[in-house]
This record gives sequence, structure tokens and C-alpha cells, in this order.
Amino acid sequence: MQNEGTKILDNLFFDKSLIIKGINPTTDEEALRIISKRLFDKKIVKESYTDSIIKREREFPTALELADINIAIPHTTPDHVYTPAIAIGFLENPVSFAVMGEPDRRIPVEMIFMLSITQPKVHLSVLKKLVEIFQEEGKVKKLRDTEDVTDVYNLFIDYMKD
Repeated sequence: MQNEGTKILDNLFFDKSLIIKGINPTTDEEALRIISKRLFDKKIVKESYTDSIIKREREFPTALELADINIAIPHTTPDHVYTPAIAIGFLENPVSFAVMGEPDRRIPVEMIFMLSITQPKVHLSVLKKLVEIFQEEGKVKKLRDTEDVTDVYNLFIDYMKD
């Protein structure tokens, strides 16, 4: 893992390499594999993380309909994680994900906020902060519409500090 990232909200690691623009998967599973591979390549998660996050997404879907964009916040248990972190994946074309709390309904997702969490307390505080961001209309759309990775990075850091 690189040390040039930032620790945000309860020591969650985040750096520019965890912002993945231009992902072009055809399925939700493929999208999860692409993003989790980045976390694995950076030694943030264990090899078992990918299969675990896919399994958990099937059992407990994480897609959310927001006012201006649909997102997913996949995560799995701490035993597959080395370092708490967040990765953000931007999909070129929306991919169908099952809706949180409504597993039989699917929606087109454009952004994925993938979490690797090691402690339940951190998990809850991160989810709480993300929900605050998601509820403020326009914030996620602004992230999506920002082209430059450095600008996305700075914007997200600002959102997490608010």
C-alpha cells in the first residue's frame, strides 16, 4: 500500500489510486471484481475479499436510488481486510444491481463506493457519513461529473470532512 494517501473518518485510507474512472463492466459482478482487484493489488484486502464481497452483495444488496444518481456501497466482513479503505468506481455505462432491502428489484448503478472495513464501529461511522453525503442532493452527481481524478479526490475529501 502506498503511504501518500489520506486518512479520513476513523483512519479510513483513501488515495487517488482508489478512484477508478472509466470502468466498463457488463454485470454487477464484473464491476465488483474490477474495483476489488484494485484494493487487492494495493494490499488493502486479502485475496478472499473479491469472492466474499460478491457473495455478500447477492445476499445483502447495497444499491441505493438517490435523487440524481444510483449508487452501490458494497462491503464485506473484516476477516477479508488488511487496511480500512474506500475505493470509488465510476461506471462508463450503468450496470444493474439489486436494491438494498428489495433484493428482487434491480436498478442501474453508475457509481460504486466499495468499503474495506476492519472494525464494526468504523463501519457504522463511515456508512453514516456516506449517507449524509448521499442525502445532500447534487453532491454525488458532482463527483460523477468531475473528470479529473485529483479533483474527485479533493472533492471527496472535503465531503468526508464536512
